Amino acid sequence: SGVDFPMAAFYKKFIRVFPEAKVILTVRRAEDWYESTHETVFPVSEASHRFPTNLILPSDPRWLRMWCISPEGEYQTDSGIMGSFKRGKSAGLEFFDHWNEEVKRCVP
Repeated sequence: SGVDFPMAAFYKKFIRVFPEAKVILTVRRAEDWYESTHETVFPVSEASHRFPTNLILPSDPRWLRMWCISPEGEYQTDSGIMGSFKRGKSAGLEFFDHWNEEVKRCVP
């Protein structure tokens, strides 16, 4: 079992490997998600690329790539969660809605 990230980033792979697994999508108001993520995750991700934080945080490319996964599960620096945040609040909210719809579409 697992919750949140990184599990959420790789749910498609997990359901291919474990087709009988239960997937529970919990959703909150998009605005609340955006504010929380913008205040916590986004600053850490941005700082992870700069000195001296880049010496402290994991430099494993798989960890960094996780933040660049599009709702379709593809690695794309411009359409992943961090790319959407860099484009502004409306793009972040759109990412949230698109991600949730993609989960609903893919999970049996």
